[in-house]
Amino acid sequence: MCWHHPGYFKGCASTECKWCANASRDAHCEHAFGKSFVASAAAIISNIKTSTAIDANLEPTGPTSTFKAGQTVYVTFNIDSGSNDGYIAAKWYTDGRLVDTKIFHHTHGNTVAYASIPYPNATTKGAAELYWCTQADCADAQLAQATTFTVGATSLVPTSPASVVLQDADRRLF
Repeated sequence: MCWHHPGYFKGCASTECKWCANASRDAHCEHAFGKSFVASAAAIISNIKTSTAIDANLEPTGPTSTFKAGQTVYVTFNIDSGSNDGYIAAKWYTDGRLVDTKIFHHTHGNTVAYASIPYPNATTKGAAELYWCTQADCADAQLAQATTFTVGATSLVPTSPASVVLQDADRRLF
């Protein structure tokens, strides 16, 4: 299975986000930046959502795909790595340009996590990608999930340098 969204993922003509239903097509599902999704990684990292906030259980409390400049974009997701520990890399894009990458350790048994980043400037093409890795430097990164969002020009707070926060279900910050 792999994620498609019009305008960002090749082969998606509909206006709705959807999963590739045909497992034999997995090798052909590509993100618009030219990266292929890996079915085994997508089985580990799933249920990706964007939100304006999260609750104490790391669940999204303000689900949306539209944000305002200066607002923090949260990406929440589920993890099922069986009995395997690993690493998750979160990559953030603005208008097709990589703006930040963070890697954090995942301990098996933790089933939810999030990544977040403040977006100080407007963009109609914001995106986040999540990769599953078994190596600490993510040299073996496999694209598992991606999502897109927009950031409007109206600022909610003064802009500041971008920072990324990653937290797993044990409340460890990375």
